[in-house]
Amino acid sequence: SAGPSFASDALVICNLKGTLKDVKVRQALSLAIDRQAYINTLYKGYAQMPRTLANPGTWGYEKAVFQADWNKLPEPKMNVAKAKQLIQQAHAAGQEIVIGTSSEINSLETAANAVRQAAISIGLKARLKSVSAANYINFFTDAKAREDVDGFLTVNYPDYADPAALYNTVVMPDGSQNYDGFSDPRITAAMNEARTTADQSKRAQLTAKAGDLIMETLPWIPL
Repeated sequence: SAGPSFASDALVICNLKGTLKDVKVRQALSLAIDRQAYINTLYKGYAQMPRTLANPGTWGYEKAVFQADWNKLPEPKMNVAKAKQLIQQAHAAGQEIVIGTSSEINSLETAANAVRQAAISIGLKARLKSVSAANYINFFTDAKAREDVDGFLTVNYPDYADPAALYNTVVMPDGSQNYDGFSDPRITAAMNEARTTADQSKRAQLTAKAGDLIMETLPWIPL
């Protein structure tokens, strides 16, 4: 049935020492992904363009605050020319990314190919590292499995209806899904302040601010 979802479909960046260490390269990769084609193929059109990493279905409180933030953010549009400029600025042309996937899981393979095509279209090299469906979980649980990949695909959701519940796992220094020490002092400050703010509206504003910065810095790239 169609309706709001908690889930976000994204590329988890798990190596910030390689090609994706430069935010410009992450931004370029994001700009080059044909999300509409991906959504049409995999979700038959039943998915939203991600203006934030957390899905609108997670807005369990102060919906108006999150909606206002969402409305002012641009819908991610494919812009290969701009992406190529960013790659030039980052001196990253010809560098390689490796994407963790499983050819046994159609949705992962579709997502991995969308990211791979985007990377190639902007002058990066890209290859897939495919593991069995049973072993795919190791990318999340085992640092050794992640060692030779730059990112892997996920459909991820918070444990309760609050974008902060997802963001905490991704961007906080001790986050359970922060796999390579991603840290941005502006995001950490907003998240910490949100956590200690009793006023719901203020808390939502701080969480939304963190979400805006996450879209700029792209520790994960939402699809």
